[in-house]
Amino acid sequence: MTEKELRESLGFKDKIVYHYCSVEAMYGIFSNKSFWLTSLESSNDASELRLAQKIIAEALKELKDEYPNEKYQEILSKIELAPKDMSFNKHKPRYKYYGLSFVEDKDSLTHWERYANSSSGVSIGFNLALIDNLYFINAIPDIVSDWLHPTPIIYSHEEQLKYAKSSIDEKINRSIREFGELEKLEHIYSSNLLCSLDNIKTNF
Repeated sequence: MTEKELRESLGFKDKIVYHYCSVEAMYGIFSNKSFWLTSLESSNDASELRLAQKIIAEALKELKDEYPNEKYQEILSKIELAPKDMSFNKHKPRYKYYGLSFVEDKDSLTHWERYANSSSGVSIGFNLALIDNLYFINAIPDIVSDWLHPTPIIYSHEEQLKYAKSSIDEKINRSIREFGELEKLEHIYSSNLLCSLDNIKTNF
């Protein structure tokens, strides 16, 4: 039995992604056992970090149209008004976002030329199934694994909107399950908005 067959017999489904870089960068990764992440604030497209806010606003509007329930619409309206919650804005965490690029294509001409030192570098493969298992066997808390877990980039506006609506809806329902009456919790609407924005910023 091969190693791959053994993993499959244990329920693992291999998911390989690739990181293109120069030989020098590969040496640094292996010798330091770590990656340098790129700040998303240094993106060459200034609109990328503002996109999440536009998508959230559109998602809230569509959710209000789709769910006529008065109580749910009231919650959505309060989330829309959350950016005006100045007392929350003073204390909310100021996150910085960092990213590391992977692709599913192990032999992409574009990536060889752009990221692998004009085709003289390397393509390093990572098995995401084994990384997930590493989180599990080391009991990594969900909040940490969510920060580190690789997620696909969503390019389609339709899919971005669908993801945003799902994120907002999930946050609302989870808050209700965990806390009951949301009005009793200070800044709960601002917190839900911030969490949804964080999720979306790392996927678009």
